[in-house]
Amino acid sequence: MLDLDTLRTAQAAVGVCAFALVYLGTYRPTRAPYAAWWSAAVVASGLGTAIYLVAGGLGRLSDALGNAVSVVGAALVWCAARSLHRGRITWWHLVPVPVVVLVWSLLDVRSDGVLSGTLALLLGMGLFLGLTAMDLVRVLKQRFLARSEDAFHSARAAVVSMVIASAATSGFYALRVVSYLVVGPSDPFYVTWTGPLATTLVILIMLVVVTYSVTELSHMEMSRQWREKATHDDLTGLLTRAAFHELAESALLEAATTHRALVMIAADFDHFKLLNDTYGHAEGDRALSAFGDACRGVLREQDLACRMGGEEFSILLVGAGVEDARAVCERLSQVFARGYADRPLHPPTVSWGVTVADPAKPLGSLMARADAALYRAKDAGRDRIELDPTST
Repeated sequence: MLDLDTLRTAQAAVGVCAFALVYLGTYRPTRAPYAAWWSAAVVASGLGTAIYLVAGGLGRLSDALGNAVSVVGAALVWCAARSLHRGRITWWHLVPVPVVVLVWSLLDVRSDGVLSGTLALLLGMGLFLGLTAMDLVRVLKQRFLARSEDAFHSARAAVVSMVIASAATSGFYALRVVSYLVVGPSDPFYVTWTGPLATTLVILIMLVVVTYSVTELSHMEMSRQWREKATHDDLTGLLTRAAFHELAESALLEAATTHRALVMIAADFDHFKLLNDTYGHAEGDRALSAFGDACRGVLREQDLACRMGGEEFSILLVGAGVEDARAVCERLSQVFARGYADRPLHPPTVSWGVTVADPAKPLGSLMARADAALYRAKDAGRDRIELDPTST
């Protein structure tokens, strides 16, 4: 049977190969964030293994450094998963837990030959790998993967394999924690089934699985970026007219069979030309961009929002009624205005037209009714919400 040092040497060798494949073969050509995070994770994992192998004579110090760096590697894997759904990544994702593991390991004085800070290492690794699985599940629920388009079929399979690998590894670490606490690190069950040898083998398997998946996921990121450039307005980040029409038509077809309620909203800035003429087009662009930010902050993932052109916008609320739409319009106006809180200018007001969708009628008819309600809001004094009479 292989000893621990031999397996760790093999893990380091696999890590070097994985880094070369991911960094040189995937990140350098694509510059995909996921590949960058995973490259860093492989480096951290390899460095942690090297510390265990080379600095083992330093006792608790080498144990503490190896544990902390290994947990940093797991944290970087979590960051890689978060990058796939554009989750925010800050210093607190990487620093606090490894610091706790480092201090815990330094304070853990042992005389039984067990790695100092083993429990801290197990908890840290299990935590981050569990969070990785949760974030990857969020990726699977995103619209472009949930529809299982042929273009993303391989990417979906790669994400599923990553979910299974990270969840299984997190579960393995949870089993290690339980057996460590219940039977102890010297018990034959712990040593044989959940000890360092088994752990090194599990990490080796995960390295292979993730390295297989990383190229597909990085290419998915690049394809998604190009698709977003083609389907999203550069200034506001909202859907283009063509992309909105395509998705809204699909939503209407689905609503015809599921009887899910849909509401169309037409929105238009008030006196936008005056804003441009008085303060310049740069200020007008800032207002448009701020409205796009408000839409992303208020609307749900299943809702659709687009810039139709100029200062005109269309919003389709899925699974919502008239009162929901009214609340959304009011909330959007509030969030939009809040973006001007630290600026000397007052934000332009917005007029709104709301109509309930009839899936039996074409999209053009639905949008025309929302526009008619919007014009009534303009005629009634602007900065107000008007409901299409057929929706009452």
